[in-house]
Formats: sequence, structure tokens, C-alpha cells
Amino acid sequence: MRCIKLTSAHEENIDEVSSLVVNRFREEQKHVPILRSCFERDMTFLPKLRKLVKDVPNVAAYEDGCLVGFLAGFVIPSWRGKKSVYCPEWAHAAVEENRKEVYQLMYAELSKKWVADRCNTHLITHFAHDGEIIETFSWFGFGMAAVDAIRDLSPLKDMNSDVEIKKATIDDLESVTALSHQFHQHMAGAPIFLFSTEESENIKNLLLEAIS
Repeated sequence: MRCIKLTSAHEENIDEVSSLVVNRFREEQKHVPILRSCFERDMTFLPKLRKLVKDVPNVAAYEDGCLVGFLAGFVIPSWRGKKSVYCPEWAHAAVEENRKEVYQLMYAELSKKWVADRCNTHLITHFAHDGEIIETFSWFGFGMAAVDAIRDLSPLKDMNSDVEIKKATIDDLESVTALSHQFHQHMAGAPIFLFSTEESENIKNLLLEAIS
């Protein structure tokens, strides 16, 4: 058995933690070259990661004094009606060697704190080609809740000429609100059952933010 020490990361550890996250991004970028390079170049996730390390329970795994893994998540007051914890893709990472074992140890440690806080539903976002994470969390009982796809910005072929694509304005609020309502109705039905309390005022605020 490897000697892996579990502890908590603090603000002074943010550089080595963020390096682990960037290395995972580089691995995924080999499979999906069109992924945004600004994730690494601009470190856009860093302020959120720093705040997470400061504000919530986390676990850092060390072997021979070197950081080999990190895991954290923040509380969502209600996901499908239950208090939950969400771990985004920029809030966890592990070195390639023995990655499964590192994640097993980290999750076993941190999940105890989540459950003690009455968060029995745990969510994690990971890169599509991270097979070891998929297998590891499948054995923990995790399932698939959502999949996000990306593509480059090249023009679409064989587009329906009747479809007009334009920037939304406040004049489109009624149409956008109706479309959003239909979408949430669909997501709340079988087999997804993802309920939402989003109201039209929230849609209006999102639209105003998007067009500003």
C-alpha cells in the first residue's frame, strides 16, 4: 500500500493545486484540441478555486511530500429537491499514476464531511476522456446526469435557410421566456426529472446580462 497522506489545502497551496488542474486540462486537450487555451493561459478558474479552498472543506493527497491529488466541492441548497454538493471540473485533479487509488482515498475522506453536513447527493463534472474517473465514480454509485458537447466555430453545412440566427434583444423576452418554460417542462419529465424553480424574472435578468 502506498503511503498517501490526506490533509486540507490552504491558500498557500493554491499554485500547486492549480497546476494539477491545468495538467488535467492538458490531457483532455490532446483529445479535444479545440478546447479553449485561455483555461490555461488566463487561469480564469483561479479566483473561484482560491475562494473554494478558503471557504469549504477540501482534501489534498500528498505522497513523499508531493501533491498528487485534490478534491473540493460547494454546497447547492437544492438539486432535485435535495441539499447537495457539486464539484466542478476545476475543483479536482490527480496525477496520472495510480489516479484511481488517489480519488478513492480522497472521496472516502471528504464525503464523510459532506454527509455530516446532510449533503447526501454528490455531483462531479469531469472531462469526457478521463476514463479512470468515470470508472472510479461509477463504482461509488454515481450515474450520468448531463453531457456537454463542443464544436469549433466553422460554418454549419446544410443549414435550413428558414432559420435566422441573431443576437437576442429585450424585444425577444416573451419568446425566450416561453422557450425556457418549455425546456424546464421537458427536463422535469421522464426520464430526467430535473425540476427547476426558475421564474420569468430570472430569465429577464439573464437576458439583460447577456445583451449588455
